[in-house]
Amino acid sequence: MACLFLPGVAFWSAGLLKDPITFGCIGYITYGFLNIFILKRKIVISLAIMIIAGLLLYFIKVYILLVLIMSLLIWLFAEFNKLVENKMLRNIFAGMTLVASAGAAFLLLNYFTSLEAAQQFQLDNIAGKAEEQRQLYADIALSQKGSHFEIATGNPAITAFSGIVATFYRPFPWEVSSPIILLSAMESLMFLSLTLLFMYKKGIKSFFTTPFSDPRILMSFVFAFAFAAAVGTATTNFGALSRYKIPCMPFYLMMILLMYKQKGLAYPDWFNKVLDFVVPKALIAKTHARIRQ
Repeated sequence: MACLFLPGVAFWSAGLLKDPITFGCIGYITYGFLNIFILKRKIVISLAIMIIAGLLLYFIKVYILLVLIMSLLIWLFAEFNKLVENKMLRNIFAGMTLVASAGAAFLLLNYFTSLEAAQQFQLDNIAGKAEEQRQLYADIALSQKGSHFEIATGNPAITAFSGIVATFYRPFPWEVSSPIILLSAMESLMFLSLTLLFMYKKGIKSFFTTPFSDPRILMSFVFAFAFAAAVGTATTNFGALSRYKIPCMPFYLMMILLMYKQKGLAYPDWFNKVLDFVVPKALIAKTHARIRQ
């Protein structure tokens, strides 16, 4: 459901362009990482897949690789943390691993961004690059009618928050200006509804603490929000943002659906109808039977 049947993701991933190639690379790298570090199987072939997909990401859209590296490292350290049985020690180890993963991610990001293809993504260049991109879209909006939108840029925290909101929850219905933007609006309305319902039922605090209970959710949370903040603050055009945000959309939906399951919260009726239409119950039962066998 999350990877194959999101309207905007399916539309922009339908052709042989950079977006579906990088989207596929994310899937292959995640698959290889899962095999090597979690399931400990198919080590050689998985390593080869990760190297090839990683090189493709590096030369096509290196910023995706940077965010993915950080997210996978946090996932790995979170898996190590699960091995600690004592709750107090686990909490201490969680803090240590979080610091260690953040430090390792920072060092790797510095290494990759020191290379020629990624120098524009160095931390001290990101803010200026994002401002340049926003101004470019504003100039285009003045010269022709389009789907330009504004975000708050008062301080870095507000800018990042505005970028996340733009990526996952906008365009709002009254901001739709074309059939393509309508696809994004449908996704955004679904994301916003599922998110607000979770916060209403379980509380706002639970939305931000639940990911730490499951490494898979934490990895999805980190990748989704870090990526959304990056593309949302640099892209103030709904048409362009519909393409750029493809990689983080499945991770956000996987995150929110896993959080529902983690908290024992039932999906809303309208979403169950969507699931039944997209993935019939008979197919789910058949898949579960094969897994048991």
